[in-house]
Amino acid sequence: MAIVPLKQIVTRRRAIGDLDMWGKPEEVETVELKCRAVEGSHTTTDRNSQVQGATIVVELKLLLDKIADIGYEDEIEYINESGTVYKGSPKNIKIQRDFSGKPLMTTVFI
Repeated sequence: MAIVPLKQIVTRRRAIGDLDMWGKPEEVETVELKCRAVEGSHTTTDRNSQVQGATIVVELKLLLDKIADIGYEDEIEYINESGTVYKGSPKNIKIQRDFSGKPLMTTVFI
């Protein structure tokens, strides 16, 4: 049983097998995992830039139960309740453990 409710679904795609003559994987393994998604965004400005305006940075944090089988080479896709699609590779993967060293959850930043 997870510490936090896992009511969202994230799709993990992993290339398996050999590459074809165009450098694409022959097979792609697709797995759906239960998660808790925390979405956010903020604006940032670059004072040294010649361009006026701000850049919008979107971030997604996924909380998964125990040790999730996710690597940096995987492609992660999450669709929220309003239909917004978040797609990308993990930038940071953290495993959180309790005092005895038992894994509690995996945190993945996209």
